[in-house]
Amino acid sequence: LSRCRTSLMQELETYFMLGLAVKSMKACVQRFFLASICLAIAMSHQVAEIVTFSVARDVTETHFIQAAKNLSSFFHSQPGFIRRSLSHSNTTSSWTDYVLWESMADADAAAVAIQKAPSAEDFMTCILPDTIKMRHEAVMVEQ
Repeated sequence: LSRCRTSLMQELETYFMLGLAVKSMKACVQRFFLASICLAIAMSHQVAEIVTFSVARDVTETHFIQAAKNLSSFFHSQPGFIRRSLSHSNTTSSWTDYVLWESMADADAAAVAIQKAPSAEDFMTCILPDTIKMRHEAVMVEQ
């Protein structure tokens, strides 16, 4: 978002320097403020990291759950970590890992760190890489 905001700011400066049409400048200003609002929301809310995936057929549920539990110390040592839950769908055989972070920066830093964490190796090798779907969402209500 900050890159988008910077790009829009540069576009806006170009409009002012070249004296281009007011209508074009107005559209750019609107996009700039929208990007600013989105950036503010993203920075001020906790972030839910939601990852769905499947595990390899030869991995037992018991083994996978233990591999997931072995990541507890890793997550608890990460700045901004709040909590984590792992769920399983019996109908689709997919798993969903829910991790709550203080910020997107914390989630990004942990994503880099987990790739180097020895405690994550077993967990990561159980997962079929081509099934991974990750998204991040701003937490709006928590009860």
